[in-house]
Amino acid sequence: MAGALAVLATALLAGSAQPASAGDRAPEPAWAGVWQGQVGSLPVRACLARDGLGGGFGSYYYLSRLRPIRLEQAGGSRVWAEKADRPQGTAGPSWTFATVGPRLLAGSWRYGARRLPFRLTRLAAGDEEPCAGVAFNGPRLRFLRVASTPARLAGESYTRLTFDAGPAFPDVKLESFALTGTDAASVRINARLRELMPASATGSDWYGCITGALASPSGGGDYEARVTPTLITPRWLAATELVGYYCGGAHPDGTNSSLVFDRTTGREVDLHGWLAPGAIDRRDHGVALRSAFRDFLLARAGELEAECRETLNTAEFWDIGLSRAGLSFTPELPHVVAACANPVAVPWAPLSPWLGAAGKAGAATLAGR
Repeated sequence: MAGALAVLATALLAGSAQPASAGDRAPEPAWAGVWQGQVGSLPVRACLARDGLGGGFGSYYYLSRLRPIRLEQAGGSRVWAEKADRPQGTAGPSWTFATVGPRLLAGSWRYGARRLPFRLTRLAAGDEEPCAGVAFNGPRLRFLRVASTPARLAGESYTRLTFDAGPAFPDVKLESFALTGTDAASVRINARLRELMPASATGSDWYGCITGALASPSGGGDYEARVTPTLITPRWLAATELVGYYCGGAHPDGTNSSLVFDRTTGREVDLHGWLAPGAIDRRDHGVALRSAFRDFLLARAGELEAECRETLNTAEFWDIGLSRAGLSFTPELPHVVAACANPVAVPWAPLSPWLGAAGKAGAATLAGR
């Protein structure tokens, strides 16, 4: 997952209303960029950008709260409306710009009968994504704080880890875990689990997602990543990595993948390697399931809608999870048919003809235990 979301966020930003080419790009309006100043007596920071449709959008936040409030330009005029969750039919605050210059924005903030002057000076130029940059978001950033809590799974102890991005990012939720052992294998596994969580905001998937949403006309985003143990035995550790996000654009998205580790070596295990050659097809870009094995899985999938059965019948790449009872297979599907991506659990006994030597050895350490 690491890095993939950064590519997605970049693609979303690139596709969010852009001109035909750099050569055709009109000069940035004087108000575009990152600004700081005051609304009344309260310090604020703001970003304003073109929406590519003749208008503008942006966000601002009070330095005392650090949570962005959406701004949208009303039809190319000097009035910008705040967009926030309010009762239907209730008008929100607005900004009326009286002075618009390359270094100064000034005017009046209004909400009902209440009016406050605002005055902003430029911090950064109106580059293509002023709302995504550090000039705007810098004051919101802080080091991730990690809280640990003892936990147990089927009698086995581990440590639950919660990563706090700070009050500026209430829509970011990050959780993982660590084994309690201090042996070399546990240390190796914990290091790999820690790699799945960001060391800092800068360069992380969640930060790219949230700031990418701010830099798109669709508005704010959210991001959740959870790594949760599902099986802990003296020999094996199994977990799921669930990532869900909305980074601007047409719809939210997410991934759900399995992790398996050998606790005697600390190595991560690819369960495709537990299957016999007749079940898998190794390719340059991954390991696919052969059609005969997919037919076997579909026969065990239970009742399926015709559309889902057709989708699964052609789904070549599947995630594999480990449990005491057997293996579970989940198809990797595009968002439009994600509702069909239900796991198919197969016990060890019927799975045995499809297992290779590594799979049969692994099953022997779990079956009946």
